[in-house]
Amino acid sequence: MAGRGNADRPPFVALSDTVLACPKIRKAPVLQNKARTKDEIAALFDGMEPIPPGVTMVNQWHPDETASRIPDEHVSIAGGIARKL
Repeated sequence: MAGRGNADRPPFVALSDTVLACPKIRKAPVLQNKARTKDEIAALFDGMEPIPPGVTMVNQWHPDETASRIPDEHVSIAGGIARKL
């Protein structure tokens, strides 16, 4: 999965005290990410056979009733899956 920047998304939830108390998490390097458009994410799958629904916002990828009600503008991650040819 790759992140997609969205300035209108709600703020991130703060980590709980329990999570912050774990030494491995406190000492872990910060994850690096790169904002990409949906087309840029789709290009990562070039030369592969996409599996439905292809590259889409994760809330729309085989959504249950709850996920399908989340507006795309509140989601900052697109994902996809493909088979190697």
